[in-house]
Amino acid sequence: TTGYPTSGGNLKASPFMFVKLPYELMELDEKYENCMVGYPSRAYLWIMSKSKTMDPELYESYVKIAEEQKYDISKIVKPPHSMEKDDAKGAE
Repeated sequence: TTGYPTSGGNLKASPFMFVKLPYELMELDEKYENCMVGYPSRAYLWIMSKSKTMDPELYESYVKIAEEQKYDISKIVKPPHSMEKDDAKGAE
């Protein structure tokens, strides 16, 4: 596919009616499986993957970019993704 941004896109999320929050697509991989989204004030940052695991080198490259963009990387929390589908049903 061509014409899609690999980084630098903007989106607005609306958690409440008539409230739109600006988020920036900072990074997006070629397969659209991993991305990094940030908030302009640097208060929020998400590094996301469609899968349970992310290539460690890609993850570290995203963290480095976040640091270069003045995000406080000491606040990044990497949650475990070890829950299986059957386990998730019991957690509901």
